This record gives sequence, structure tokens and C-alpha cells, in this order.
Amino acid sequence: ALLQGLAAAGVPLVMADGWFEDMPHDAVAQDGFAGGLQAGAWLAGRGHRRIAFVGPSLVGADLQVVERRCGAAGALGRAGLELPGDLLVSVPLHDPRAAVGPVTELLSRADRPTAVLALWQGLGPVVARAARDLGLAPGATWTWSAGRSRRSTPPTSSAASRRAGSAGRNLELRPAGRSLHQPAAPAPRQPAGGAGAHPDTG
Repeated sequence: ALLQGLAAAGVPLVMADGWFEDMPHDAVAQDGFAGGLQAGAWLAGRGHRRIAFVGPSLVGADLQVVERRCGAAGALGRAGLELPGDLLVSVPLHDPRAAVGPVTELLSRADRPTAVLALWQGLGPVVARAARDLGLAPGATWTWSAGRSRRSTPPTSSAASRRAGSAGRNLELRPAGRSLHQPAAPAPRQPAGGAGAHPDTG
């Protein structure tokens, strides 16, 4: 009602991060597709081949939700990868506590992913905590919120995060003290070169 009243009165109006389809006003919004694309490309570029996606269902979702997942899926597709159903975890967007169970189950599997795309601010900490509780050490993280990177590895992801303007986190997962690229297993063996074989310390 307020927006309709302002429009009827001829008041210039620009919405900030509140765009919706068929909106009669100007708007400045996050580029969810670009954010998802850059996030997925960054993990794929680091050699990951089993990348999970944790986020809200697309059923009845707004365009930002659709864009983020499509961007991530597009990045994986460009790298010759897929986002298989067994690595796609749908959770409520505004109830991070409801994501704890599904995320813990995902990371408890013997064939768990080596990286997780969690492109919403409330879901990144859920994935990180579940990983720690299971004895998995998160590797380098790419964290961004409101277009400002809090910690980025490598440094180039900081500039990318400002362009994306999304909010969320990517996590690389590895059992504590082990190389990132060694497959996870209930009884892991030490890789050649030891725990320091991977150049990133996280």
C-alpha cells in the first residue's frame, strides 16, 4: 500500500535489494546469478569434483534463490561437473536450525563431498559447525556479506565478492590434518607428502 501511494503521488522511488517481478519502480539488487557462478567456479577451479549445494528449495522460491542456484549449477556445468540430487540439500531459508540435521547427515556419509556451496549467510555457519563437530577441518573459505569480503583465499576472491554482492560461504572440507584431495573414508590413510601436501593451510 505504501509503494502504491508513493507511485500514485509521483514520488521518485528506488528500491534497495527489494526487487520483484513486474515491479513498477527502479531497484538496485544483488546479482545472485553472478555470485553463484563465481562461487561454484572458485571451488571447481580448486580441483573439487564432488561439490554439494545447501540452500532453499526452488519450489515457490523468489528469483534470488533461483538465480543463486542456477549460477552455481552453471559454473559446475562449465567445469564438466554436475550438481547431482544426492548432493543437493534443500533446507528452509530462514530457519538455520532446521538445516543442522540434513547438513550433518550429508557430511557424515562415507562418500561425503569435499566442498559445500552454502550461499546464504545463515547457512554457512551451520555447515562450518557441522564440519567441526564431525572432525572435519574447513579449508580456505570464501565469505562475503553485503559486498564486503571478511576473509578470502586467494586474495583475488575479495574483488570477485565485491562484484557478486551476495551473502554466503563456500567451504572446502577435509579431515583434520589431511590433504584436501585425499578421498574421505572411515579409516583414512595418510597421503604421500603428509598433511602439508596441499599448499593451502586454510
